[in-house]
Amino acid sequence: ILLSIFCLLSCIYTRRVNEHLLFFGFGLWWHSGKGYLNTFNHFTGQAILTTVYSEYLADFSGDLHERMQMSELMTGDFSKEQMDDLIKGPLDNHVDMINNEWGQELGKKLKKKYNVGSSTKWTPQLLSDYLNDIQNYLGETFDVKFQDFTPDNKTVQKFTEKLNNINGSN
Repeated sequence: ILLSIFCLLSCIYTRRVNEHLLFFGFGLWWHSGKGYLNTFNHFTGQAILTTVYSEYLADFSGDLHERMQMSELMTGDFSKEQMDDLIKGPLDNHVDMINNEWGQELGKKLKKKYNVGSSTKWTPQLLSDYLNDIQNYLGETFDVKFQDFTPDNKTVQKFTEKLNNINGSN
């Protein structure tokens, strides 16, 4: 269920950054699964998991995900082909793990700011504010402009409902 939530957010980010990236001449790769969106997915997913549950759970799930993608991360025994593959190779996994750590750090700050956790009953307003804080951080970091999330946004409302269902807060 959480994966579907992060995919939903990915679609939102796609629509919000595509025009900006194409205007400034970035190729399709940069806002595909291995560019901005991959960074945003890892960062946002880890922030949410850290805020709602714990840094430990977020870190565990992120590490597990990366190790499942490439078991050689445990041994460091990479083939030349793997080392040369910038899209699926160990460099990509390393960047993902760094993005996970940054997402966890922001997640801890937002957990304190909004005083939320696993038993929080999320509202569309709370979720909009939370997601806008993530977007503001990413926007400043990458010099990308986003449209703000609003409580009346259908995706925010759907995400709020799913989050509350997962937490048993409905």
